[in-house]
Amino acid sequence: FVSPITAIRRVRIEGALPGDEQRLAQLVKPLQGIPCVRIDPRGVESAVLELPEVKSAELRRNPFGSALLTVKYRQPVAKLASAPNMMLDADGVLYRTMQTFDGIPVVTVPRSGPPTLVTIVGNWQPQRLAKLAAIARDLAPSDVISLQVSESGGVSVRLGSKQVIFGSLDDLDRKVDVLNQRMVTYPNELTEN
Repeated sequence: FVSPITAIRRVRIEGALPGDEQRLAQLVKPLQGIPCVRIDPRGVESAVLELPEVKSAELRRNPFGSALLTVKYRQPVAKLASAPNMMLDADGVLYRTMQTFDGIPVVTVPRSGPPTLVTIVGNWQPQRLAKLAAIARDLAPSDVISLQVSESGGVSVRLGSKQVIFGSLDDLDRKVDVLNQRMVTYPNELTEN
């Protein structure tokens, strides 16, 4: 399988965003002419993952001269108010992007901001905040949805002129259930002035 017969002649890229196609093409260009078993897929995948908005990358190759690079990107559920190009995905991962996203909740964090390293002790709960941002989009029609995180870690959601105070996100599912029950009883509560 190290024969030139198995050399890569064609690499197809699947899932690339238009703004990332050129970078990906440059990353796979050196694979041309290399026998498939001599290619390190993890090395190529790691290079693809250097762009923070890439969630996953997989390079598959075969001994018949072709390879497939599959790329998946993070999908934002919210963006930071203080850094509009900083997004929060559904897994609670903060990442920088060059894309613009409209119609997603805006998160305001304390002036100290979210931690940049893994938090072992503290009040930053990015996974729960991401879940709440996704839920907020279904609570009521609103031009502007924002989430405010206090210094103590409490969270409130503003839907236009209305505000729902969640406090700690430790028992988020229960709080969302209570809110949903209230919305059934008072369906226009968050939409009426």
